[in-house]
Amino acid sequence: MRFKDKVILISGAKQGMGLAIAKRLKSEGATLVLNDKLMDENFKQVCSELEAFPAVCDLSQLGEIPKVIKAVISKFGKIDDVVAQHAYMNMGKFEEQREEEWWKIVNTNLLGSYVLIRECVEHLTKTKGKIVITSSYWGLSGWPEASAYASSKAGLITLVKSLGRELAPIGVNVNGIAPGVINTPQLEIDAKNLNLTMPEVLERYARNIPLGRVGTSEEIAAVVAFLLDPEQNAMVGQIV
Repeated sequence: MRFKDKVILISGAKQGMGLAIAKRLKSEGATLVLNDKLMDENFKQVCSELEAFPAVCDLSQLGEIPKVIKAVISKFGKIDDVVAQHAYMNMGKFEEQREEEWWKIVNTNLLGSYVLIRECVEHLTKTKGKIVITSSYWGLSGWPEASAYASSKAGLITLVKSLGRELAPIGVNVNGIAPGVINTPQLEIDAKNLNLTMPEVLERYARNIPLGRVGTSEEIAAVVAFLLDPEQNAMVGQIV
């Protein structure tokens, strides 16, 4: 039980990769703080099943984040690790996307992660904690009809590298992951936005993947668990 007595905050944990990460860490003893933007029935059920503390906050509303972290500290007195997993994505042709949509994507993905981490760092220095930030393969490569999302994820890659250097001297370990296409509910949204069926969107993405298939959330959760492992301290500022 390598995460026994660890209080781990996971943003965007209601479904998909965030939920898989939560389940994996819970199975290894973690005490979970789970974030989603709404306390709907699905999120209530997730928190109940995983015995998790709900940290409800729309991370694009940056002023709300400090209040949530204050509530977590009031409840547990500490935060050991943070997984900045949340994301907002809306695909569309570059010339058709409005500035408002770009700002929403950047606010949620890049600034939301920055403020979340900033508010946690004081507490992570006390626990010698770890941070894992979820970027995307598209942040490395770019992707047609996903310029805003890919740009925000590229910013997260640089954030990982910068924070890795800046926070390591005070005992906080920062790394990131850049998953390719993963079979999550987001693919259903992609299919709708692209006017494709789910089989069509899966085939479209699989064409560009050496394995010939999209990844699973459980595969991503295994990587995050490795990066958070208390015995893993040599990797700093890296993207997996």
